[in-house]
Amino acid sequence: MTIPTPQPSPPLGGTAAERAASGLFLESPVPMALADVRTRRVVRANRALERLLGYGPGEMEGRALRNLDAAPDDEVEEHLLLALACGDHQPRKRSWSTAAGEHIPVEILAARLDREQGTLLAVYVWDARRDTGPAEGPDALRHWMKQKHEAVGQLALGLAREFEGILDRVAETAQKLPAAAAAQRLQALDEILAASHDARRLVRDLLAFTGRLDLKVETVSLNDVMTAAEEALREALPQDIGLLLRPCAEPARVQADGEQMRRVLLQLAEHSRDAMPSGGYMVVATQEVELDEAFVRDHPSTRLGPHVMLSVTDTGTGMDEETRARIFEPFFTPPDRPQGGGMGLAAVYGVVKQLGGSIWVTSRPELGTTFRIYLPRVAG
Repeated sequence: MTIPTPQPSPPLGGTAAERAASGLFLESPVPMALADVRTRRVVRANRALERLLGYGPGEMEGRALRNLDAAPDDEVEEHLLLALACGDHQPRKRSWSTAAGEHIPVEILAARLDREQGTLLAVYVWDARRDTGPAEGPDALRHWMKQKHEAVGQLALGLAREFEGILDRVAETAQKLPAAAAAQRLQALDEILAASHDARRLVRDLLAFTGRLDLKVETVSLNDVMTAAEEALREALPQDIGLLLRPCAEPARVQADGEQMRRVLLQLAEHSRDAMPSGGYMVVATQEVELDEAFVRDHPSTRLGPHVMLSVTDTGTGMDEETRARIFEPFFTPPDRPQGGGMGLAAVYGVVKQLGGSIWVTSRPELGTTFRIYLPRVAG
């Protein structure tokens, strides 16, 4: 059996699309690595895998897969060859070494990843110590991979539909230009320009979701952000939805991009608006809080210490647990909103995470929804 000769593959980089794809890989909760198919050495590991094995950022790059795996070298090589040559994607039970020299049980799925620039070996890692549900071993990994592929497929389908709509607008308008009068040509050019702005917005939202926006981070007061956004918030809400602003008495200072936080508020306002077709109230509030060990234990992505909480509460239809658990997925379509969710809340999630914060949502059907954003507080 002959394995096609792979070409060297440069890391993801330059363009906006490449930056977005790189961000999706790095921020994925699924531990994974990309390896050179010739040397079997790690080209790139994402943060989840670095955390699992106890390595710092970039410390896994250049490490040989056979040195991470406690199995004999020939057994490791056999697994990788089967993945490369035969497309064998069966998960294998392994024991991998951590940075501290300990061995932890894992399950590994290796897959060939062909790109225009060359071929890489994608290695997905499952922490076998976390098997607590009814599905165990390979069944758990298959279920996990199925969920991952569904989420990626949902993202790809949503992006394809959005871009297809934009390109259709441009093509249809451009076809009318040759026979159009001067005034109509100007109108057509305005439509093409509007379509290009929509495309740019979509790319910006994707970069936001992956945590790769170019942010202007400075010390800002979330009270000031709320106040500055009031007019835009009222314009985004119909007359039958009342808006209440409740800034706290403290400074509520954080390190953030003020303009992006304004957009975060507008996205959350749009979600609240859609949840209140018959009217209601939306309350935006800030509060200086201290996150203690009990809170951090119950909210794994948060950190101890002083924070500012920015909350958005509505009196809308609320959501069930299944919807709440998926609300930040790109292009997720809740059952009661057939028009789809787009990238809005996914972009909100990405901006908050990029600023070092966390976002949580509580909701119950017919009892409304509250989004709470926690950002580290700046003293003074």
